[in-house]
Amino acid sequence: MKADAQQRANLLKLQRTDSRIAKLAAELRSLPIMRHIQDQQQLLAKIRKIRITGQSQFADTKREIERVSADLERVSKRLEKQQGHLDRSEGNARALLALENEVEQLKGRMAELEDEQLQLLERQETIQGKLTVLEERATAEEAQLAELNDQVEEQRKLRSNEITQLEAQRSDLRAGVPSNVLSAYDQLRDGGGQAVAQLIDGRVEGVHFELSPAELHTLQMAPEDEVIILEDYGVLVVR
Repeated sequence: MKADAQQRANLLKLQRTDSRIAKLAAELRSLPIMRHIQDQQQLLAKIRKIRITGQSQFADTKREIERVSADLERVSKRLEKQQGHLDRSEGNARALLALENEVEQLKGRMAELEDEQLQLLERQETIQGKLTVLEERATAEEAQLAELNDQVEEQRKLRSNEITQLEAQRSDLRAGVPSNVLSAYDQLRDGGGQAVAQLIDGRVEGVHFELSPAELHTLQMAPEDEVIILEDYGVLVVR
């Protein structure tokens, strides 16, 4: 296969362009910052789970407070009513004694309910404080996640724009390479890795293998405009 100096230069530049496009495409699929986003999402999920648990505890405590408050109101009304009977000495001695015992029991029950209510209110205040902290933390972490997402979009945009520019250059470069050379190049590129190497000062640049002296001699003796396929290595060699 033959290619003049400009065509060989186009082929080498096409190789570099395709390699850059492949690298950018790989970066788009797995940007390093995505790991930070995943960590941030996991942290937010943990905070939200704790917050849901706290909200459930707050709701349970609120119901308990409402129950105790209702009991307090009921006992208070009963105490007020029975205390009134007792103060007015309504009934015989036996009835008054029963009233007096009931009033003492109601007072004891009132004290128990008031203590329970106080404990529940303190618990509610503690839970509310923790929820407030969680809300603030969630807001801050959500803002951080939004910032990371913005960075991802910016990085994707930069890479996508560069790929678009390179694709345009790639089309021009392909037009400047002989069709038979281009066909061989495409087949080798499909196999992945380096498809073109350049012979410079007796060395094949851009490959990770060593040629034998006989192989190097064959390359050096070939015409300058010859594009040689090293089938054993899956690479085109140009000068």
